Amino acid sequence: MDNRSAFVLVLLMWGAYFQNYTDRQAVFAIFPVLRDELGMTDTQLGLTGSIFLWVYGIFCPIAGQIADRCSKRAMVVWSLALWSLVSVGTGFAQSAMVLLALRAAMGVSEALYMPAAIALTANAYPPEKRSRAISFLTTAQICGTVGGAWFGGWMAERGMWREAFFILGGTGLLYAYPYYHFLKGI
Repeated sequence: MDNRSAFVLVLLMWGAYFQNYTDRQAVFAIFPVLRDELGMTDTQLGLTGSIFLWVYGIFCPIAGQIADRCSKRAMVVWSLALWSLVSVGTGFAQSAMVLLALRAAMGVSEALYMPAAIALTANAYPPEKRSRAISFLTTAQICGTVGGAWFGGWMAERGMWREAFFILGGTGLLYAYPYYHFLKGI
């Protein structure tokens, strides 16, 4: 892979990883609204974060095995599309139990991304540039955490928490199209 293609690959993966963390973090900024609108208890709000992390943590090694056996290019795009659909579904949640089930589904769908994304990045760069490329990719975690918390809070303040998830999910689904076509071409 030439230098330009490797750089574009990491930029596109950065955008998807940013989306990953934005979708993941937005829910925490809307806890007061979830308490009021869905009648969620403190225990259920606590589970909202922990169920995601438990499922994500358990599924990561499985996702790594899948990435070793399947197309990494397809895996990163399907992961993006799946977690984006889960985000859209979150906007439709009418109960605490549905929201918790969607957070578990988010854990599975987002766990599929990183093993394949890091492997693609590592394969695109020679050893002397690999760590730099992967470190750039992982900055999307911080930016997505900040962006998701801000966006979720901003939308909740406007009484539009559901629309926040529709926008986040829709953005991810739209992003998947050019992402897929770029990956298909390299």
